[in-house]
Amino acid sequence: MSGGSSGTDGDFELNIAPIVDCFTVLIAYLLVSMSFISLGMFEVGVAASGDPAQAVAQPETPPAVPLTLSLTLNSSNAISIHLTGGPTHLDQTTMIDPKSSGYDLDLLKTDLQKLRSSYPELKEVNITAEPAVKYKAIVKAIEAAKTEIPKAFLASS
Repeated sequence: MSGGSSGTDGDFELNIAPIVDCFTVLIAYLLVSMSFISLGMFEVGVAASGDPAQAVAQPETPPAVPLTLSLTLNSSNAISIHLTGGPTHLDQTTMIDPKSSGYDLDLLKTDLQKLRSSYPELKEVNITAEPAVKYKAIVKAIEAAKTEIPKAFLASS
């Protein structure tokens, strides 16, 4: 009695087409993604050799602090204008009281025009609003600010 062969050989056929397809897609993906990666170069300067005592010491200037203007719309229809930074490290706040009909956008335009004439480097304003302020009021404040300041951004509070 022979033991155990049920009539099947040990040969079988392996279908490698799906594996080749996967690797083809993977290689294409890697090639395309590598084209979007750019390596930056650092320019390294070499100091000239010489006597360090002869080197002229230059006083360090503090880094310039950018001038930042922000508006805050309160739920009580008041507007707060906050100006910070700049070469003199400003920190001033102006409040615009509400009119009977809502926000005083005419006075806001006037105040922004004065700030813009005093600080011509002022190019943008960040506008925040309390959660109770209606969206229509925020849009009107942005439109009023954009008449005097070129860029108006809606910031999160």
